[in-house]
Amino acid sequence: MKNLIHAELLKLRTTRMIYGLALAALALVPISAISAIAAAGRSGGGPALSTTEGIRNVMTASSSGALSVLVIGILIMAGEFRHNTATSTFLISPNRGRVVGAKLATSALVGAALALISSVLTLAVALPWLATKHIVSTSSATTSGWFCLAASQR
Repeated sequence: MKNLIHAELLKLRTTRMIYGLALAALALVPISAISAIAAAGRSGGGPALSTTEGIRNVMTASSSGALSVLVIGILIMAGEFRHNTATSTFLISPNRGRVVGAKLATSALVGAALALISSVLTLAVALPWLATKHIVSTSSATTSGWFCLAASQR
């Protein structure tokens, strides 16, 4: 199984579309965080940053690239048929259950890595910006925002 997971990761490293989709997903994170902070407290823009809902809106920016990550998962599971590598994969490992398990494990690894990077990116953008707006990180609203950030990554 370990060799199948390594083979799936190698396939991902050699597919250019994955890099573009991952960059698109990660590029949406700071844009979403900045727009949530800029629109907070304005009429029609969302709740103020001093409220729990305002912090939640900012922290959920890390999930803004979810559609791109979904497409990455689809490419992992079905990309072999497009690139005509399914035949060689199933000749090497005829047990389809193990192949699908390796693809699922690879998808979980890639998804977890992208979720971690987008969470760190959200914090890197949001914390300094919130500090300039005098939103204290020890407030209960910000603490609940961290929990919202963790929950948005599930």
